[in-house]
Amino acid sequence: MHRAEHGDEADWSTAEHLLAIIGDRIAANTWLFAEVHKAKGAKNPEPEPIPRPGTNHGTEPEPVREFATPEQIMQLLASLNGG
Repeated sequence: MHRAEHGDEADWSTAEHLLAIIGDRIAANTWLFAEVHKAKGAKNPEPEPIPRPGTNHGTEPEPVREFATPEQIMQLLASLNGG
């Protein structure tokens, strides 16, 4: 029943999801430390997150993210400041 409701995400318990989050955070902190202390010009690729069940494992292209232009951001900030 649980698998029917949650699909592939049912393969992991809450504890396993929490451990994956902790692992990702440790990897990110280690990467940040190495990034700050690396030699000038050295490459330090960002860590890959631990794959979770039910997520895209590189089989589908990532969705294209659209960002605001600097002009749109300036208009938004001006409208928030009453200008």
